Amino acid sequence: MVASEFPLVQPHLYDAQIPPVVYLSGTLMFIGGLAVVRAHNSWTRDWTLLVTLSGWFFLTLGLFRMFAASHYLRSAATTDATVFMALEGILFVDHLSALKRNMIMRRLAKEQRQLQKKESPWR
Repeated sequence: MVASEFPLVQPHLYDAQIPPVVYLSGTLMFIGGLAVVRAHNSWTRDWTLLVTLSGWFFLTLGLFRMFAASHYLRSAATTDATVFMALEGILFVDHLSALKRNMIMRRLAKEQRQLQKKESPWR
């Protein structure tokens, strides 16, 4: 989702938005953020906190875009494109690092389950 809105991919995406489109994108962001928060609401001091914070960020931004679409349009029109690129770049790197860590943790958990099966005398 972040890569599709990245200004280097679509440089004129924010130029001519109308309030219904902002409302629709806010609804989609809200649903995505809500799904992340429902599935991964972990407040521990490790890398999983980044996923939880990203979910809450998308949920809050989605609500803001839904209920204050015209204010969001005014503020987006006056904000420089480099701000959008920096914020979306940070979110993109955050999601990539969370994905990589999740893949590593799943692989380690799978290996640990396989070792436990081999060592268990009851199986």
